Amino acid sequence: MTPDAQEHLWICHNASSRNARFTPASEIGRIVPVPTAQVTKCAFGAPDLQIHSTKTLPARA
Repeated sequence: MTPDAQEHLWICHNASSRNARFTPASEIGRIVPVPTAQVTKCAFGAPDLQIHSTKTLPARA
């Protein structure tokens, strides 16, 4: 989990291939598909927190 600059909470869904953004009212505001099942972490960078980074595990053989 990580907050963004607008005070929304981002949650990575491991085994669901997505990141979800929750509003301060706890509603899903956005879903971002990720092209892998092993999503492990999301984070924001840059001084204004405008760069979104998603970490993943390698695909299982």
